[in-house]
Amino acid sequence: MQRYNLPVSILFTLGKQNVDNLLDTIRLCDKMQIDFMSVMVICPTGRANDASILANKEKWFPVFLDLSERMKRKEFRVHFKIVPPNESSVFWTHFFPLQYYKRSDLSCYWNKNEVVHG
Repeated sequence: MQRYNLPVSILFTLGKQNVDNLLDTIRLCDKMQIDFMSVMVICPTGRANDASILANKEKWFPVFLDLSERMKRKEFRVHFKIVPPNESSVFWTHFFPLQYYKRSDLSCYWNKNEVVHG
C-alpha cells in the first residue's frame, strides 16, 4: 500500500466473538496506515436469526461508549464507519449505548454519513 500509494480499506464484521477486539483492530489499522475501515454489525437474519452470534448489550455498550469517547479525543487516524443492521435513519446501535450511559452528548461525533476523520 505504501509502495504504490493506494488507498486500503478493511471490513470488520462485528459479533459476539470479536467485539472485544474492535478497538485493537482500529489501533492496528492506524499503525498499518490503513485509510478506511467499515465495521459491519451482524444482521439477525439467515444463519444469525437466533441472535446467538450477535454482540449483546453487555458487550457492545461499553465498547461503543469507549469508542465514542476516543473519537471525541480524536485518537484515530483511520476513517471508519459503523454500519448498523437496519435501514432506519436512526442508528439504534449508536443511540442505545449512549443513552444507556446518559452520554448522548457523544452522538455528535457520529455524523450522518458515519465517516470519522481522526
